[in-house]
Amino acid sequence: MISDSGIFYHEHPKELWTPKIIPARALPMAVRFKTWICDAQGRKLRVGNEGWNTITDWGMDSLATINQAILASNLHLSTSLGTGKRVLSGGTTLSITSTADPTNVSVVASANFFLSGDVGNTLYIDGLGQELKIVAFTDAQHVTCATRPSVWLPGITPSTGPFSTAGVHFTSIATLAADFQAISTFDTSASQNNAEISDYTNTRFIHQRIWLSGAFGTGQTIQQVGWSNNTTIGGNCFGKINLTTPDTVNAGQKYRLQLQLFCGYTPINLSSVPINWGATIGSYSLNIRTEELRFDWSGSSTNDSSQGSNSGCFLIPTGTPSGTSTNWFTSAFSLVGPYFWGDPSYNSGPHYPPAGSSGTNDLSYAAYSTGTFMKSATWKISDTLSISGATGFVMGGTGNQCLSFAPAGGTITKPSGYYASLIFPIYWTRQLLN
Repeated sequence: MISDSGIFYHEHPKELWTPKIIPARALPMAVRFKTWICDAQGRKLRVGNEGWNTITDWGMDSLATINQAILASNLHLSTSLGTGKRVLSGGTTLSITSTADPTNVSVVASANFFLSGDVGNTLYIDGLGQELKIVAFTDAQHVTCATRPSVWLPGITPSTGPFSTAGVHFTSIATLAADFQAISTFDTSASQNNAEISDYTNTRFIHQRIWLSGAFGTGQTIQQVGWSNNTTIGGNCFGKINLTTPDTVNAGQKYRLQLQLFCGYTPINLSSVPINWGATIGSYSLNIRTEELRFDWSGSSTNDSSQGSNSGCFLIPTGTPSGTSTNWFTSAFSLVGPYFWGDPSYNSGPHYPPAGSSGTNDLSYAAYSTGTFMKSATWKISDTLSISGATGFVMGGTGNQCLSFAPAGGTITKPSGYYASLIFPIYWTRQLLN
């Protein structure tokens, strides 16, 4: 996942303001898996396949409304291979003629490589750092592409190549080639068979699933696997992969698959950001930080149940975490962290109690536009609040300070009748391997 803490600011009523974007990057989402063939009692007989999967476009779009923990609820099996990717070979290279317009990127191959059927799918070029959607086919050596969110992501300085490692990934195909079974049962003999794990040293959370099928009535040769939020045979998958070698499961045997969904985050940690909230509230230089990141799942009796509820992961694309009231402080205020849940340094509420609180959920998310893998989040400090001499602001409560800011010097005063807001474009990305 990626967070671009591009920040826009606004004061009400209608006073002039200027949008400003400030970049901050995070890690891509990635999925690792490993399979086993087991006997009728679920004991491992042999290892099958292991590797990384590809998240589909449907899966990336679904993240805007469905939490990733739900999207990895069920395992799907296919007896046929599907269309996966086509990579450069034979010394063919790719070059980009211009990077000035991220919605109109011309890509040229040194030899025939592209096909008309590539349109709508994803071109990933190692060394560019950002995936491209193929939007038009000219001939076997020329295509036109666009970045998904119509911008170059924060931290990306695109080069023109030439690039020797690249591939067309058929991410538009969300179904398995021959889906014949969906598995929603877990290997209860294994620890953390349906859990979320904090890998705070690598700034990520891991959603782990260890599925175990029932005994097969007839033998099956499994060539493709996928995972989804549904058990519908032939339904869309969040992610899928062609197996390197078929997994042959004989009658009476069981199939086991361990999945780890890595959700990486880079907490917002910005210093001296110039903000102009208009003549009434004034201009400030702000330090903005995600002080604490709790788990990124909203809790369920069937998914990640060992974790509980999310109450502070501001960067998840699905929507508002719980406990997003505005709290302000008038005593000495120093930002802490950033800390992930599970980190021994995680400090539950070092600033509390506040001088005042809105008592309302002040975080909102804009509507999602399909195919952009981006959603804007707005922190709005209500016009009904009168705030004087504030040294710092925290969105969230004790133990879930999901976003905080403080003036680099002085204090902030906001009279009632005026609101102040910060808008953060949030982008999410996926790992693609050529």
